[in-house]
Amino acid sequence: MITPDRAFVERKLQLNEYQVLTEIEPSQIEELGDLNITLFKGENYIYLVDMEGNNFSAEYVIKNDFTENFATNIEMNTAIDQTAEEIMFSVNKKVNSEEFGTLIQQNAEAIKIAWNQISEYIQLMILNENASFVILDKEKKVMMSLDKEGQHFYKDGESIFGEMGVQKVEEERFISFSVDGEYDSQIQNGMAWGIKIKSDGQFYPILSIKNFAMGPKNSDAAYGELELSSCNLVLNGFGTGIKTGGVLISGDPAEQTGVSFLDCNNYKNLISVAPDNDFAYANIMLLDKISFYRNQAGSNSFKIGDEKYCLFTDEGKVFCSTISAKEEIYCAENVLVGGHIYCNNGVEPFSLAEKKTDIEKYNHKAIEEIKKTDIYYYHYKEDTENCKKRVGAIIGENYNCSKEIIGTEGKGIDLYSMLAIAYKAIQEQEEKIEQWQEKEKQKEEIIEKLEKRIEILEQEVLNGKN
Repeated sequence: MITPDRAFVERKLQLNEYQVLTEIEPSQIEELGDLNITLFKGENYIYLVDMEGNNFSAEYVIKNDFTENFATNIEMNTAIDQTAEEIMFSVNKKVNSEEFGTLIQQNAEAIKIAWNQISEYIQLMILNENASFVILDKEKKVMMSLDKEGQHFYKDGESIFGEMGVQKVEEERFISFSVDGEYDSQIQNGMAWGIKIKSDGQFYPILSIKNFAMGPKNSDAAYGELELSSCNLVLNGFGTGIKTGGVLISGDPAEQTGVSFLDCNNYKNLISVAPDNDFAYANIMLLDKISFYRNQAGSNSFKIGDEKYCLFTDEGKVFCSTISAKEEIYCAENVLVGGHIYCNNGVEPFSLAEKKTDIEKYNHKAIEEIKKTDIYYYHYKEDTENCKKRVGAIIGENYNCSKEIIGTEGKGIDLYSMLAIAYKAIQEQEEKIEQWQEKEKQKEEIIEKLEKRIEILEQEVLNGKN
């Protein structure tokens, strides 16, 4: 209503919650303030009834060459259409050749909103028995909906292929991202986190679930692939890791001390892998007692044990506290042992002829070599205080030791040579014993002959007297 003093709208009717037109008591007044009425090109008619005393002003531009080039031609119209079933509000505007518009359509089932030239529509409606905020395409098929259960995505306007929302598993609740599937079937659609290129809209999956299949209900037969592309998986935090099969794979990124495989039952180390750092050189540890090392000198070694250990180096050396062999131990050069070597069947050097060369018989007097060697009681410097004293030869200045039994490097006694010399000495002693026995035998034979001769002589003397 327009009066000489003001312009206002008086509202006397409204739609209630059941979409029924009812009377407003008292009526509602909406002030319009200054009222502007846009005139369009061509004839315009304004009808004012019983409006004495009103003042009106108008502005217009005369059409000329300047208005053709610089002035904007604007056409605008609005409409409110109401029927028994729906109310439609529309506003349209044309600027030169460009058309713009908005539409609000309300009925008993939904509220529909559209604007400008966008082909999608927003609609408030009941969908799947839920109050929903829905986006439709230009063919009025559902593209996406939002309701109390979450956000749903449609592939053909009817069926949901994926959703985001709250899911409950037993007593636990999860903010979930999921695609729809069915028991005992392959899941057709995947799920991915990735990068979308702004220039061409191309999507590149970075972390994705692929080739997933569900087994029968109440079974654990589900399987699939979680694929990580173009990125490293970084576990950033002390004690964080991956648990699977009763094993925890974890590390300490801050200290860069490597990765550990721990038994989830007792958190004891199964395998640890450490890089070169300020704490140590690269190494691999198995079960706390087995280690592979990259050494400072550039060599590599393999160690079994802790205080008592066996150490193997890539230089062909073996260091052990104790060596026990059930069958054979073979070494092309040296075996260095700080403690004892125990073996059920003894230590046997190779004695086959095909294993040897430059063979010649030993003709030296072994007894003389034995005489050249003194035997001593002694302790090794590494022996404990209560260790039993050892017995053997000593190599060194002012100590008598036959060169025949000293090892190749001059650091130890060649026990095989020592035994062979002793064996030869026994043979020499046996020869002498056999010679003595032969002489004794000859003596006994001579004595026996003499005794018989004396008996004969004595008998002859007796016979002569008779």
